[in-house]
Amino acid sequence: MLIKHLSRVYELLCVLEQPTAEMRALRLLLTEDGRYPSRRTFERRLKAMPETLPARIACLGRELVELIEPWARCGRAAALDST
Repeated sequence: MLIKHLSRVYELLCVLEQPTAEMRALRLLLTEDGRYPSRRTFERRLKAMPETLPARIACLGRELVELIEPWARCGRAAALDST
């Protein structure tokens, strides 16, 4: 799995639209009341929490590693945080 630095919400949404099992699972986790948040919703929420963002990114990364379990298929995994 390759993780890229995404500098804009639009880039995040493009990555989330990829037709992989991991992205489908992540999209399901990001839905609220059966709806997927819009780009403007993501932008507004990200703008409202700049001080806590690095800690939240780290938490999301840990959660994703636990959900995806990349070591289950290939026996190895690594996590990098360059925030």
